[in-house]
Amino acid sequence: MCINRGNTGIPVYEESGTIGNGSTTKEDWLHVGCPILRDDVSGVNMSSAKVRMIDRSRDYYIECRIIYASPPLPNTPPDVDIKWSFARRSSGVDVADEVEWGGGSLPLPPTSRTHYLLSCIIPPIAPDGAMSQIVSYEVIEVNE
Repeated sequence: MCINRGNTGIPVYEESGTIGNGSTTKEDWLHVGCPILRDDVSGVNMSSAKVRMIDRSRDYYIECRIIYASPPLPNTPPDVDIKWSFARRSSGVDVADEVEWGGGSLPLPPTSRTHYLLSCIIPPIAPDGAMSQIVSYEVIEVNE
């Protein structure tokens, strides 16, 4: 389930698990984080990822990207390596849409200490009262 990770927008959670932006203020985009849980951290890579969304805004789009952070190894400088994928955007108004990453569009391969997050921005409610939403997301892992 995705959660609000910003201080703008009004998260609206539906029983089905969707999250939308309930704000009517055009500057109040909702920033959400969706955790990516890895089933196996030894020798497993993400092969693809997919987000299902409903874009109801006539003026804006939903945008998502995959972010990963690799904490430093023991006895190394305390820098965290943060990388992100290319952004994927919804394609139109009143469309049940899917955006997908695969192959070269994914971040570099993970290590056993890498943490992934799907990060999305959802526009405010459209003038006609329609709300854009993230419906679901999935990640496919492959053993290499």
